[in-house]
Amino acid sequence: MNRLSLFATLMMLHFCSSAIDRRLLQFPSQNVPTQPSLSQPPIATPYQPPVQVYQPYVPAAQQVPGYYGQLCDAPQSDFMCRVAGQILNDMASGKIECNNDYSCCMCGQISCGYSTNQPCNSVSGNGEYALYGVQSILVRGEANKAGATLDCGAPNACNSVSVTGEWMNTVICGSTSSCTSARMELLYSLGIFCGVSSCIDGTFILRGNRGGILDCGGYEACVGATFMVDGGIEVVSCGSERACKNAKISIISPKEGFHLSCGGNNACENLEIELIVPAPTVGDCRAFSASSYIKWTGVSCSSNDACKGLKFTLKNDGCVPILIENLNCESGGSCSHSVFDFFAGTLGQWSNSLLIQNCKCGSSCLDASGIDPCFNNLRVVECLQPQICASQRQLLSNIANGFLLNCGALQACTNLDFSINIAGASNNLIRTVTGFHCVSSYACQYMVVRINNMQYDSLGQMIATTVESVLCIGDYACDGVQIITGANVYISHVQCQGTNACRSCFVKQTVYDVGVPCDQATAAVAGASTTSTLPPPVWLTAPPVVTLPPIVITPQTTAYIPPIVIPTILAPPPVVVQPTTTTTTTAMVSEPPPPQVTQATPSVTQATIPDIPKMPGIILVSPATTRPPTTTTSTTTASVASSTETPQTGAGGPVGNQIVPPFAVPPRAEKLPQVTPPPQSAATTGGMPPPFL
Repeated sequence: MNRLSLFATLMMLHFCSSAIDRRLLQFPSQNVPTQPSLSQPPIATPYQPPVQVYQPYVPAAQQVPGYYGQLCDAPQSDFMCRVAGQILNDMASGKIECNNDYSCCMCGQISCGYSTNQPCNSVSGNGEYALYGVQSILVRGEANKAGATLDCGAPNACNSVSVTGEWMNTVICGSTSSCTSARMELLYSLGIFCGVSSCIDGTFILRGNRGGILDCGGYEACVGATFMVDGGIEVVSCGSERACKNAKISIISPKEGFHLSCGGNNACENLEIELIVPAPTVGDCRAFSASSYIKWTGVSCSSNDACKGLKFTLKNDGCVPILIENLNCESGGSCSHSVFDFFAGTLGQWSNSLLIQNCKCGSSCLDASGIDPCFNNLRVVECLQPQICASQRQLLSNIANGFLLNCGALQACTNLDFSINIAGASNNLIRTVTGFHCVSSYACQYMVVRINNMQYDSLGQMIATTVESVLCIGDYACDGVQIITGANVYISHVQCQGTNACRSCFVKQTVYDVGVPCDQATAAVAGASTTSTLPPPVWLTAPPVVTLPPIVITPQTTAYIPPIVIPTILAPPPVVVQPTTTTTTTAMVSEPPPPQVTQATPSVTQATIPDIPKMPGIILVSPATTRPPTTTTSTTTASVASSTETPQTGAGGPVGNQIVPPFAVPPRAEKLPQVTPPPQSAATTGGMPPPFL
């Protein structure tokens, strides 16, 4: 082999070894394929995770329009209505169950208890939006039995529905928005329950209601809702915060023992409630006993601002007066700006048509109106929290014997302007006032007390009233106090104990008098107890001859206090009061006082009382000493406006299959488009029930 051939062979071997070396560096020996390809080397495939982990969630059902324009989930195999407008009835089973989400949302009509003689037992909506937006739900339970149950137990289950039912058990709206914006017209029902935010803006009309309660028991349960109930309701319960705020409630013929309970903060704020006692449907009031009355438990506003802005109207067109056991406005601001009208009906024109047995009034009563009955024969006004009665103006008329103003906390009655009119129109003459007790530091600082005694006995002689004690116990307790007694009022005892307890405190007969200091010993050591005795007052006219202890007449004196020892005051003999005209004014006023109303002239035709025996006076808070009843003859000359309203003739009832309303029904608030119910077709699951409305 020549040199040229040898060189070519060596070069070829070199190139081949270089290619093999490069391939060995690129693919390690353990990964070298058995038949490698120089043109297409193998490429490793990356790991691919399962598709279902990384793909976005796609809901099984899309939203589609229902028969009434509401959005429903697309029909599923377990839906009761799978075609928009489908008619669903109970097929004589007595029940309809919509217990899956949106399961009955596509229905055009739901009917239970109409296909045969089998009454309906229950219609349940325990799935979310189960019956949402269906505008024709017809339910008929068994007559004179417990009735059919409508259970909207899931969120939005009966949202925006329209229900017509008869012989119903208690309607249950038990979850968030379950009956929001719903409209239900029920005949022969048993009340309704609304849970948390469940009946907001709904309209519920219960005619011929057979019992049960109206229970708005959850947070904001019935905000803005309207309830019209004819009969049978004993309790309206607004038991949680803002439960009945801005709601409207009208109840005809509330049951004996009726109670409005507002138990949460702002529970009944701006609530409008009207209670109607209808006129008798047969005969007139002569068949009723003059000594009978309807007894209600009352109104309880037991939390802060519970009844703020409440409008309470009692329209008594019946023959029997109402006795309200309790009106509770003790909590902070509980009755602020509330308005009570206890005398709206035809019977309300008579003063004895309403009696309030027990008023529990905190400072919020001073901002309320219409609670005048609370201050007839009132026995005690207690201001037992700091500043609770401060800077207020209060007028009481016809207090009870033994009346006491008790200011027992720091600045409890500071700047209080407190007036008492004693006009002789109470159930008995007021001869004794327990007094005015200021028992804390600054308790009554700058308080003004005015007493206007206008009492006369049966002989037309003025009756004196004795204030047993004025207690000023505490530093500056009565600092700057003025007690303006007017005529015929004695103060038996003034006690000052504490630093400057009676500084600048004066007892006066008129506002223009210089007055006599409450405590003559102004330099008394702090903490010492002193008692001052003032001469008796000056009579404005010659002293009348009355059966009383001797009265010393001392001209030129302007203030008084008889001996320090508090006399034992015995019960006076029976007194018959026969004034020509007796006018009783009971009001709590705020600045400025209202203008005085002028009595009508005798030429005006006198109001004629119906032929009913006059009820005897009732002492709501009895004085300590039992006194025989007195006879009061009064003549009323004020004209009485006659009512033009037609009396109710009783609860509405069914005529055929139609419900006849006993009172006006508000127009339906349509939130969904109104569509004519579909005709019966082969696609429906049952026959159309007979017409109901």
